[in-house]
Amino acid sequence: MPSSFCGFLRGTPYAVRFVEPRPGRNRLGEWVVEMPGIPPITFPGSPSDSNAAVRRSAERFLTLLLPEESATQ
Repeated sequence: MPSSFCGFLRGTPYAVRFVEPRPGRNRLGEWVVEMPGIPPITFPGSPSDSNAAVRRSAERFLTLLLPEESATQ
């Protein structure tokens, strides 16, 4: 699975990258989601992460923070 990828949500680009844990930590690392105009979002990595699962999680978090789309667009 790639450690980073890009996508578009509602016409806005976003990037997701995996950040390795610091040495000495008993963690798996975390995913960081970045989109212009929104603070970075982090969520923990899992041994069973797949590209599709990470993409779904990232887009779900972004959807919670994006303003609603206007019905007249």
